[in-house]
Amino acid sequence: MYPLFGATQKCRNVLNYMMCYFCSPEQYLWYYDNRVHICGRFCELVYRECGSASYEGVTIASAYESGWDFCQAQTYLVVDELPCFDYDPKVFGGGGIVKGNREGITFSSSNNG
Repeated sequence: MYPLFGATQKCRNVLNYMMCYFCSPEQYLWYYDNRVHICGRFCELVYRECGSASYEGVTIASAYESGWDFCQAQTYLVVDELPCFDYDPKVFGGGGIVKGNREGITFSSSNNG
């Protein structure tokens, strides 16, 4: 991916998640007919979080009229109905913190140490 200037951490998170759709074990739900069926709300989130970020001096908000336009330009099929590929904020929210010691690894769903 080319550098996106002025991107916030949230913008980078949603774009990274969007680019990793092919890693999802759930892709069988929303990848069919040779297309990723992406949720419109996910596209609008990307547009909202990344609209002021720029590539080669052009912001996403000035290059695209909406999140739908942005996603369609990336060859996604934008839909409102489920199943569709949607953003999961827990991926970047600290869920599933790994704790380890010599005896083994335990998983925790909190950030309380």
